[in-house]
Amino acid sequence: MNETYDVIVIGSGFGGPVAAKKCADAGLRTLMIERSATVGEKVISGLTIPIYGFLFGPDFIRDGNPPFERPADGIINYIITDIDNGVIEIDDTLRVPRPFSPVISFGYNAYCKPFCEWEAKKALESGAELRTSTTVVDVIRENGRVAGVVLETGEKLFSRIVIDAEGSQGLVAIKAGIRKKYPPEAISLADTYDYEMDKSDGEKRPAPA
Repeated sequence: MNETYDVIVIGSGFGGPVAAKKCADAGLRTLMIERSATVGEKVISGLTIPIYGFLFGPDFIRDGNPPFERPADGIINYIITDIDNGVIEIDDTLRVPRPFSPVISFGYNAYCKPFCEWEAKKALESGAELRTSTTVVDVIRENGRVAGVVLETGEKLFSRIVIDAEGSQGLVAIKAGIRKKYPPEAISLADTYDYEMDKSDGEKRPAPA
């Protein structure tokens, strides 16, 4: 049977659970759809959340003790500007310097999967529903607006609002006519950060098991 929701959120990465929690907190029947078997399965590696992400971000993240690993002191961004005959040109001029005060951190490092799982848990605690191993293949249009989604099983889910939180390579926004498919050169598949520290500081940290 086709079901009807107030809000359907597609994706349970970083943005999806935040949107789902906000909607559920507002008393809206909210469904979060994730194509992976577990939340955060598609989001690998780690990330750095800058301090302004806490100052101006959702209160429940700032006040909720999310799963951070350690503070970050500074960042150097390496941007590939050209690749010619196997020679890679890098621009590393975009830098966030270490703060003047040793007690002030630029931000915090976190592993992606635990962070997404924590966000999704908060959304569920607020009353949002979650469907994993579920793929959206198309949108439902009614009277010139998106009125729901179609799953790969053929099931149709209707909603007053559809929030696309798939990420840059998602297809729902394309199906909805919001944008065209991004060309390969416009997509960043991986961001790598090098963190600088004194040798003495590095020696204080235990070696990974």
